[in-house]
Amino acid sequence: MRAQQEARQRLVEAAIALFATQGYHNTTLAEVAREAGYTRNIVRYYFSSKEELGCAAIDEWMRLFAEQAAGSHLITEMHPVDRLIAMLEDFPTVLRLESIGSTAPGLGYGMAAAGETFRKRLAGYQKRMVEAVESLVARGVAAGQIADTVDPDELAHLFATVCAGIRHVTLMWDRKSVSEDARRWMKGYLNSLRR
Repeated sequence: MRAQQEARQRLVEAAIALFATQGYHNTTLAEVAREAGYTRNIVRYYFSSKEELGCAAIDEWMRLFAEQAAGSHLITEMHPVDRLIAMLEDFPTVLRLESIGSTAPGLGYGMAAAGETFRKRLAGYQKRMVEAVESLVARGVAAGQIADTVDPDELAHLFATVCAGIRHVTLMWDRKSVSEDARRWMKGYLNSLRR
């Protein structure tokens, strides 16, 4: 059973690495199998289609984001503003997949563009992240840690938009100062809400 779980995990990680670097449409199942150290038939054993493998890749990428990257700050015991600032500092975190020695900085963009199924799946994760930030802010307002004039829904959406912009600028431009300016402005704004 453990060997099967490890084989499936290696295939998913190989898919993440290849989809992020070559694109979903430019990656074959044979390449995924080869990257993971298996034959093509093993991919079909674990995944009924390339689309199913793509969904598994998104799920794993988002799990890593929540556990190891910016999303992990939501579950700490720090002041709510400090949690948001820590998340902001980690954008755009590049998840390193140690088992295959690869990174996947732009997987979300590429997968969203690859098809409606993936776009909807990623949108669901984005919605849950915004809701988690909104809940964090609402609890901070209720506890007197964040200014009571703050609308948690508005702040959560602003925060998500700034983080997405930072990730986009980092992936698409070679202008580090733009994302640094956005971080600095957002940190200053968040700190102004601290109570």
